[in-house]
Amino acid sequence: MSIAELMNLLAASAALAFGAGVAIRRPQHLPQWLLLAGMVLLGAEELCQLGSLSSAAMSDMLFWQRVSFFPVSVLPVVLLAFSLSYARGTPVVFLKRWAVLLLLLALVPLAP
Repeated sequence: MSIAELMNLLAASAALAFGAGVAIRRPQHLPQWLLLAGMVLLGAEELCQLGSLSSAAMSDMLFWQRVSFFPVSVLPVVLLAFSLSYARGTPVVFLKRWAVLLLLLALVPLAP
């Protein structure tokens, strides 16, 4: 295992462990769920990059790069929603004002 693969594995493990720590904390509120989603997406992206680095064939590497496109494209929207809802008294009401923009930001990377 190369140093790059080891770093990807450590980054994925740290993100998923942090997400697990957020998941077991009570009570659960919307910002915690958004942070958990962000950490899972970060971990998934790092695991895809690990698969890409460790693949021997070019077709396998391209497969992992295509799979990693989803977490990379959704992650900014999830983290923006987290940052908009964190430290707000009523995060759901605040996010309703941003819902259209967040939806458009999520769909932009999927446009051809």
